[in-house]
Amino acid sequence: MKCFYHPEIEAVAICKNCHKAICKDCLVEVQNGVACKDSINNCVTEVERLNRFLERSKIMAERTSTSFSRTIMFVGFLGLFFFLKLPDFVAKVDSPAWRQKQANFLANCHDRQNH
Repeated sequence: MKCFYHPEIEAVAICKNCHKAICKDCLVEVQNGVACKDSINNCVTEVERLNRFLERSKIMAERTSTSFSRTIMFVGFLGLFFFLKLPDFVAKVDSPAWRQKQANFLANCHDRQNH
């Protein structure tokens, strides 16, 4: 593959922004890649901007994953709590005292509708 700007010279890399093949004379090393010295496309600036964006994305992904893990743990503990308390609740609902309260409530509602 030949350099885009120097067709007689062998290319050694591809610009991370414009994807053109470039030789050693045309490349600028940028963090996590190379860019060409093309001033029209502002390749160096764009590659630096892309690298900053990728770095922020990694940080946000880490924050999101830890937040998600905490949420899952909270919901799990909450579910476990309700699961362990469910037999107590069912026993309370099936008790005669609970049924009497229910019957009184329904009777009061029925009386209010008739007045």
